Amino acid sequence: IALVENIMQRKRAEAALRASEARLKRSQEIAHLGSWELDLRSNRLTWSDEVYRIFGLQPQRFGATYEAFLERVHPDDRAAVDAGYSGSVRDGRDSYEIEHRVVRKDTGEIRYVHEKCQHVRDAEGRIVLSLGMVHDVTERKLAEERIRHQNGTLEALNRIFSEALLCDTEEELCRRCLTIAEQATGSK
Repeated sequence: IALVENIMQRKRAEAALRASEARLKRSQEIAHLGSWELDLRSNRLTWSDEVYRIFGLQPQRFGATYEAFLERVHPDDRAAVDAGYSGSVRDGRDSYEIEHRVVRKDTGEIRYVHEKCQHVRDAEGRIVLSLGMVHDVTERKLAEERIRHQNGTLEALNRIFSEALLCDTEEELCRRCLTIAEQATGSK
């Protein structure tokens, strides 16, 4: 009887674990937030399904190493990402955090991500493992860019209205408006 009870408890625990894993996977998908782990001793990188989605990759077609990850980082951000992460390990910091772009393998689309990790140390105090998250913040970054653009437009309009009050002729008004428009757009 004790053996049967033991088996039943184990089956319930396994079912609860599967349900918990499914909830975590779904939550990561909803939030566009994935998790990763890098074992520095073996250079083995493990990603959750959502990280693969963010990067536009399929697990079976990705050589999961730090170097392979860097290949997906936007070329203009690659050096800063590598320096930031490697520096955090080399300098013995407890964590690492950065925002950067990635180029999706499947579409070539550029996505913006926020990455953060905590380092784990062995008994001698050496960093041997990094546990982190990657959050797709593309929508936020694009919204920030739209706001910056709209603010620039509003500032230019405000200058035009202010200048209009100082103009004596329509010609002078047109000249000042054209100058402001050129400054706002960076064109002539």
